[in-house]
Amino acid sequence: MTNCWICGNIADSAEHKFKASDLKKSLGKKINGFYISRNIIEINSYKDKVLKFPKVICINCNNNLTRSHDDAYDKFVEFCLENHEEILISRNINFEKIYGENWELEKLNLYRYYAKHAGCKIITANPKTDLKNLSEFIKGNTQVFDFILQFELKAGVKSIMNAFNLSIKYNHLYNS
Repeated sequence: MTNCWICGNIADSAEHKFKASDLKKSLGKKINGFYISRNIIEINSYKDKVLKFPKVICINCNNNLTRSHDDAYDKFVEFCLENHEEILISRNINFEKIYGENWELEKLNLYRYYAKHAGCKIITANPKTDLKNLSEFIKGNTQVFDFILQFELKAGVKSIMNAFNLSIKYNHLYNS
Protein backbone atom coordinates (compact mmCIF):
# COMPACT_ATOMS: atom_id res chain seq x y z
CA MET A 1 0.00 0.00 0.00
CA THR A 2 1.26 3.48 -0.82
CA ASN A 3 0.98 6.78 0.99
CA CYS A 4 -1.07 9.78 -0.05
CA TRP A 5 1.22 12.07 -2.01
CA ILE A 6 -0.58 15.12 -0.57
CA CYS A 7 -0.51 14.43 3.20
CA GLY A 8 1.45 11.20 3.69
CA ASN A 9 -1.39 9.12 5.21
CA ILE A 10 -2.40 5.75 3.74
CA ALA A 11 -3.62 6.19 0.15
CA ASP A 12 -7.08 4.64 0.19
CA SER A 13 -8.95 6.65 -2.46
CA ALA A 14 -8.97 6.37 -6.24
CA GLU A 15 -9.41 9.82 -7.79
CA HIS A 16 -11.27 9.95 -11.10
CA LYS A 17 -9.18 10.84 -14.16
CA PHE A 18 -12.27 12.65 -15.39
CA LYS A 19 -14.83 13.94 -12.90
CA ALA A 20 -17.89 11.69 -12.84
CA SER A 21 -20.06 14.81 -13.13
CA ASP A 22 -18.27 15.75 -16.39
CA LEU A 23 -18.75 12.25 -17.74
CA LYS A 24 -22.47 12.33 -16.89
CA LYS A 25 -22.88 15.75 -18.55
CA SER A 26 -21.05 14.52 -21.64
CA LEU A 27 -22.31 10.97 -21.97
CA GLY A 28 -25.61 10.89 -20.08
CA LYS A 29 -26.69 8.88 -17.06
CA LYS A 30 -25.95 5.53 -18.68
CA ILE A 31 -22.42 5.47 -19.94
CA ASN A 32 -21.58 3.86 -23.25
CA GLY A 33 -18.22 5.10 -24.37
CA PHE A 34 -14.58 4.38 -24.93
CA TYR A 35 -11.41 5.21 -23.05
CA ILE A 36 -8.51 5.64 -25.44
CA SER A 37 -5.00 5.32 -24.08
CA ARG A 38 -2.60 2.66 -25.33
CA ASN A 39 -5.65 0.59 -26.17
CA ILE A 40 -9.30 1.33 -26.83
CA ILE A 41 -11.32 0.18 -23.83
CA GLU A 42 -15.11 0.13 -23.78
CA ILE A 43 -16.55 1.60 -20.59
CA ASN A 44 -20.03 0.99 -19.22
CA SER A 45 -19.80 2.48 -15.72
CA TYR A 46 -18.60 5.72 -14.20
CA LYS A 47 -16.90 3.58 -11.56
CA ASP A 48 -14.83 1.66 -14.11
CA LYS A 49 -11.24 1.25 -12.87
CA VAL A 50 -9.80 2.60 -16.12
CA LEU A 51 -11.45 5.97 -15.35
CA LYS A 52 -9.61 6.26 -12.02
CA PHE A 53 -6.04 6.68 -10.93
CA PRO A 54 -4.67 3.95 -8.68
CA LYS A 55 -5.00 4.71 -4.97
CA VAL A 56 -2.42 7.48 -4.59
CA ILE A 57 -4.34 9.86 -2.30
CA CYS A 58 -6.31 9.38 0.90
CA ILE A 59 -10.06 9.70 1.39
CA ASN A 60 -9.62 12.77 3.60
CA CYS A 61 -7.59 14.66 0.99
CA ASN A 62 -9.90 13.57 -1.82
CA ASN A 63 -13.21 14.25 -0.06
CA ASN A 64 -12.49 16.95 2.52
CA LEU A 65 -9.28 18.89 1.91
CA THR A 66 -9.92 19.38 -1.81
CA ARG A 67 -13.74 19.78 -1.75
CA SER A 68 -13.49 23.55 -2.37
CA HIS A 69 -11.12 22.83 -5.26
CA ASP A 70 -13.64 20.45 -6.84
CA ASP A 71 -16.41 23.02 -6.34
CA ALA A 72 -14.33 25.74 -8.04
CA TYR A 73 -13.71 23.37 -10.95
CA ASP A 74 -17.44 22.59 -11.26
CA LYS A 75 -18.29 26.32 -11.41
CA PHE A 76 -15.56 26.86 -13.99
CA VAL A 77 -16.79 24.03 -16.23
CA GLU A 78 -20.40 25.16 -15.96
CA PHE A 79 -19.41 28.70 -16.94
CA CYS A 80 -17.36 27.45 -19.88
CA LEU A 81 -20.22 25.27 -21.14
CA GLU A 82 -22.73 28.11 -20.86
CA ASN A 83 -20.39 30.69 -22.43
CA HIS A 84 -18.31 28.67 -24.88
CA GLU A 85 -19.20 30.88 -27.88
CA GLU A 86 -18.18 34.04 -26.02
CA ILE A 87 -14.93 32.44 -24.86
CA LEU A 88 -14.06 31.29 -28.38
CA ILE A 89 -14.64 34.81 -29.72
CA SER A 90 -13.01 36.81 -26.91
CA ARG A 91 -10.26 34.24 -26.21
CA ASN A 92 -10.48 35.41 -22.61
CA ILE A 93 -11.66 33.87 -19.36
CA ASN A 94 -12.96 36.40 -16.84
CA PHE A 95 -12.61 34.73 -13.45
CA GLU A 96 -14.46 37.54 -11.68
CA LYS A 97 -17.45 36.85 -13.91
CA ILE A 98 -17.27 33.15 -12.98
CA TYR A 99 -16.74 33.45 -9.24
CA GLY A 100 -17.88 36.94 -8.23
CA GLU A 101 -16.18 38.92 -5.47
CA ASN A 102 -14.25 35.87 -4.17
CA TRP A 103 -12.74 35.30 -7.61
CA GLU A 104 -9.08 35.40 -6.54
CA LEU A 105 -9.49 32.64 -3.94
CA GLU A 106 -11.74 30.60 -6.21
CA LYS A 107 -9.25 30.90 -9.07
CA LEU A 108 -6.56 29.54 -6.72
CA ASN A 109 -8.92 26.70 -5.77
CA LEU A 110 -9.43 25.93 -9.46
CA TYR A 111 -5.67 25.79 -9.95
CA ARG A 112 -5.43 23.54 -6.88
CA TYR A 113 -7.97 21.18 -8.46
CA TYR A 114 -5.74 20.90 -11.54
CA ALA A 115 -2.68 20.51 -9.28
CA LYS A 116 -4.36 17.55 -7.52
CA HIS A 117 -5.15 15.98 -10.86
CA ALA A 118 -1.66 16.58 -12.24
CA GLY A 119 -0.07 15.23 -9.06
CA CYS A 120 -2.12 12.02 -9.28
CA LYS A 121 -1.06 11.60 -12.89
CA ILE A 122 2.61 12.33 -12.17
CA ILE A 123 2.88 10.07 -9.10
CA THR A 124 1.14 7.26 -10.99
CA ALA A 125 3.74 7.48 -13.76
CA ASN A 126 6.74 7.97 -11.46
CA PRO A 127 6.17 7.19 -7.75
CA LYS A 128 9.60 8.56 -6.81
CA THR A 129 8.75 12.10 -7.95
CA ASP A 130 8.99 14.77 -5.25
CA LEU A 131 5.64 16.55 -5.21
CA LYS A 132 6.09 18.36 -1.88
CA ASN A 133 5.82 21.82 -3.46
CA LEU A 134 2.64 20.80 -5.28
CA SER A 135 1.13 19.22 -2.16
CA GLU A 136 1.89 22.36 -0.12
CA PHE A 137 0.07 24.42 -2.77
CA ILE A 138 -2.95 22.12 -2.52
CA LYS A 139 -2.87 22.42 1.27
CA GLY A 140 -2.96 26.22 1.15
CA ASN A 141 0.28 27.81 -0.06
CA THR A 142 -0.54 30.57 -2.52
CA GLN A 143 2.40 30.00 -4.83
CA VAL A 144 3.89 27.01 -6.57
CA PHE A 145 6.93 27.37 -8.76
CA ASP A 146 7.17 23.98 -10.47
CA PHE A 147 3.61 23.75 -11.79
CA ILE A 148 2.43 25.67 -14.84
CA LEU A 149 -1.20 25.61 -15.90
CA GLN A 150 -2.15 26.59 -19.42
CA PHE A 151 -5.68 26.75 -20.81
CA GLU A 152 -6.05 25.84 -24.46
CA LEU A 153 -8.96 26.53 -26.75
CA LYS A 154 -9.94 23.51 -28.81
CA ALA A 155 -11.51 25.59 -31.58
CA GLY A 156 -10.85 22.75 -34.03
CA VAL A 157 -13.67 20.76 -32.44
CA LYS A 158 -16.08 23.57 -33.31
CA SER A 159 -14.74 23.57 -36.88
CA ILE A 160 -15.36 19.83 -37.18
CA MET A 161 -18.90 20.28 -35.89
CA ASN A 162 -19.53 23.04 -38.45
CA ALA A 163 -17.95 21.03 -41.29
CA PHE A 164 -20.25 18.09 -40.63
CA ASN A 165 -23.20 20.39 -39.98
CA LEU A 166 -23.81 18.83 -36.60
CA SER A 167 -26.23 20.79 -34.48
CA ILE A 168 -26.06 18.44 -31.53
CA LYS A 169 -23.70 19.12 -28.67
CA TYR A 170 -20.42 17.26 -29.15
CA ASN A 171 -18.40 16.42 -26.08
CA HIS A 172 -14.84 15.27 -25.68
CA LEU A 173 -12.71 15.03 -22.59
CA TYR A 174 -8.95 15.33 -22.91
CA ASN A 175 -6.55 14.22 -20.24
CA SER A 176 -3.11 15.45 -21.11
